[in-house]
Amino acid sequence: MEDAREKQPRDSDSQANDAEKQAHREREVLLLARARVLQQLASSPNERYSESRRQALKELEEKINSLGASATAE
Repeated sequence: MEDAREKQPRDSDSQANDAEKQAHREREVLLLARARVLQQLASSPNERYSESRRQALKELEEKINSLGASATAE
């Protein structure tokens, strides 16, 4: 019986760590995507393409900010 009680906190700790790792990976992916969009925006002479890149940048930044807010709420 004591064995089961000892394992339970470890399981919840590993789930928390997995969730933190997943959030960290997602944030890293978003930051890489943001860097790529910034690069594309800087090198684009086409205003229409630049506008779509600005919209993509806005969406990425919103996602990054929401991840940052959820990480600080936990």
